[in-house]
Amino acid sequence: MVFKNLSQNIRLTPFLILSFFSTPAFSASPAVFSEWFALGSGCRAKFDIPGDVTQEISPVPSQHPGYQRIRFHLPKLHLNGSHQLKTGRDFGRECAIRLKVAPEATHKISDVIAETSLDIEKPKGVQLTVATELKIGQSIIDARKEILEAAASSTGRRKPITLGGTPNEALYKPLQCGEPKIVGFDYTWIVSTTAKKPKNLAVNLAGNSAGNSGANPSENRVLDIFIKIEPCSHVSNALPSHHP
Repeated sequence: MVFKNLSQNIRLTPFLILSFFSTPAFSASPAVFSEWFALGSGCRAKFDIPGDVTQEISPVPSQHPGYQRIRFHLPKLHLNGSHQLKTGRDFGRECAIRLKVAPEATHKISDVIAETSLDIEKPKGVQLTVATELKIGQSIIDARKEILEAAASSTGRRKPITLGGTPNEALYKPLQCGEPKIVGFDYTWIVSTTAKKPKNLAVNLAGNSAGNSGANPSENRVLDIFIKIEPCSHVSNALPSHHP
């Protein structure tokens, strides 16, 4: 199997997404971030099924006041030469995170930001594509794609990634009070090379050095999703109190 269209593999259909969540489509539960799943060749877990991804609601740093932070720990999401398939030179890893956000009836989603960071090692002769995408429902909030060409090596490179954070009234204004949405984040890493199981190739979520005495393990290999939920300013935006 060749991974040239790897990024398309994690575009989950609405039917598949809904099948992962057990509660009704509309909910006023105070636990607005309780349901999620992670799916792909590089990750697999669900809020009620243990796997290689865990989730926590963590304190919000000072640079994002007014937001709530949902942190996903992905310690095993990585890519190296051993992942190359025998049947082709192109290979990769992918991980799709989906989080159900269900505001209370008097509140609505007003902004979403995602932050993560990668550690990259790449030898010459290997082309590496690194892509990330943040979305709400079927709408893309922000996306990044970078191609590291085969002609150059990359050693000890740390790549911080921030998606979202730019005002987007067209995206958030139509959302209703109490309307739940699925927030998604996709990692896609694609390698193209003529080498067989290339050495010195590694892509990981960034982690602290083992020799750093001040390292905080909870900061290692994480995806942070910041969600702003504000009181509704217009009663007309509120959803009906009863849904058949």
